[in-house]
Amino acid sequence: MPRKKRFQFRVEVMLPESLAEFLDSLVERGWADSISAAVRKCVAIAKNHIPEASEGEKRSGQ
Repeated sequence: MPRKKRFQFRVEVMLPESLAEFLDSLVERGWADSISAAVRKCVAIAKNHIPEASEGEKRSGQ
């Protein structure tokens, strides 16, 4: 059985101001501990609600 490898890396991105403010508000309200945690939660929610997103992962073998 293949084992998953974990890598740690840092990525810097420029976000539109409105998106940055939205993510910051999620942190302020206690929905997430950090901006990156808010991004991960939003992506997870989107993957659960957009069938094509999870299908693409299945096809790419992730």
